[in-house]
Amino acid sequence: MRAWIALSVLAWLACAPSEPLAPSADDVRAAIEEQNAKFGEAVRAGDTAAIGALYSEDAAVLPPNAAKVSGRAAVTAFWGEAIGAGIGSAVLTTEEVSYAGGDTATEVGSALLSAKDGSVADEAKYVVLWKQVDGAWLLHRDIWNSNRPPAQPPAQEAPPAEESTPEAAPASKRSAQRAEGERSRTVASACAGTSACGDRASWVGRSADHALAAP
Repeated sequence: MRAWIALSVLAWLACAPSEPLAPSADDVRAAIEEQNAKFGEAVRAGDTAAIGALYSEDAAVLPPNAAKVSGRAAVTAFWGEAIGAGIGSAVLTTEEVSYAGGDTATEVGSALLSAKDGSVADEAKYVVLWKQVDGAWLLHRDIWNSNRPPAQPPAQEAPPAEESTPEAAPASKRSAQRAEGERSRTVASACAGTSACGDRASWVGRSADHALAAP
């Protein structure tokens, strides 16, 4: 009887549904690296649908210097525009993966984006929040920024220096010249008709005319 009970318990345990074992951190990293490789293949093939399938249904992309892109359909369209603009290759390199159980993991990595002609378009760093959905690890939140400094605006030429003209002379200087001219005329008038000043009167008069004519 006891043997029969023991066999019955063992049979029940064998048939009872069991909880799946939680993946290890190494398993999660391997899965993420596999998804990153698929991402690169899809970019090279220009397959935007395959790129979109790597994101969760309610994913969000946060590109630099642009508004957040929300939802799988919008994210798919975003990468379609990037490929249409000339991106031909994306190499994603995982540097860190943080996983402590559950259905989310965080990745830190670097990206090398190349144009279709093979030239390097950008080098960037990124952080991705991955989410496990139906057994597959999908990009859930995706943010990155460039390693390159922002482009500097072109230098502006200094305006040409203004040429100085007589009209630009300070008003104080002109006033002093006119005052001197008036004094000279006064001296000339006082000397007029006398022999005490001699030729000085005519010279002073000419000086007065010159001073008054000055700007």
